[in-house]
Formats: sequence, structure tokens, C-alpha cells
Amino acid sequence: MSKISPLSRISVVLVHPQIAQNTGNAGRSCLNFSADLHLIRPIGFDISDKAVKRAGANYLRELQMTVWDSWEHFHEKSPSLFDEMVLFTTKSSVDFREYKFQPPPSRLALLFGSETSGVKHVPEEDLKDMAKVAVPNFCPDHIRCLNLATTVGVGLYEAIRQRGLHS
Repeated sequence: MSKISPLSRISVVLVHPQIAQNTGNAGRSCLNFSADLHLIRPIGFDISDKAVKRAGANYLRELQMTVWDSWEHFHEKSPSLFDEMVLFTTKSSVDFREYKFQPPPSRLALLFGSETSGVKHVPEEDLKDMAKVAVPNFCPDHIRCLNLATTVGVGLYEAIRQRGLHS
């Protein structure tokens, strides 16, 4: 069985998440990969909501989770927390598999926007120096994009694979 290094130093950042089940499932993926979860308010549900706990299979109490009051507060502190920040967005033409994550011990943050509005409420100036990648949509005629929790899992798997943190 593979194990993830406890030194993975990867965080998932959900900007204004709206759906409790997606957040719970993203948290469960974070636990699987020894990653931290950061939630940036406003959040579209009560963080203690049963749906979050159910989707996280009651593991959320074991999760390293930080809830930020605003994007501005998070963005102000992020340079001291992360060496690399990568935004997953449908607006990017860069396939996430082609992007080269910095190797450990860099501190990596994978950012994901709201299910309903992406990162449109984040000032463009704050995103200009951030790497932007997309998970390809192979059926654009049928679906707009992948589910947030699915995209979080895909992003985490690729970051772990590239950084050689599995054994």
C-alpha cells in the first residue's frame, strides 16, 4: 500500500465554497494526502453543517483546516505560508498535467474557486503572478466542468505524483 509523506507540505484552498458536500469531500481527499484545507469566507453553508460532516465521513475533526475571514486576509498572509500557488480554473489553456510543480520542500497551495462563480470576486491583480492550470473537459458539449471535489482530488493526485511524495 502506498503512503504519502507527512512532509508533503501541500494545502488545498477553497475560495468561497458554496456546496457543503463538495467541501466535505475535498476535506476527505486532503486527509488522504496529508494536505491542509483552507476555506475562505464567505462560505455558502454553515461549516458545522451535517452535510459537510457526512461528506467528510466524520474525519473533518482530524483535518488541519483553517477558515479565513476574507480573501484579503488570506492573500496578505499567503506569502509567508506558501512558496507556490497554483489556481485550477476553466479559464486556463494550460493542462494541469503539463504544469511542473516545484519539488519538495516547497510549500504548495492548490487554489480552487467557488462552484458557482470561480474566482471572479478575487481582484485580478492578486492572481496575475499565480500559475493557472485546467483539468481538461473531454465532453464540453455535455458538461461545463468537473465537480469541485473531483477536481481537488485530481489536482492533489498529480501534485503528489510529480513531487514524488508517495512510497
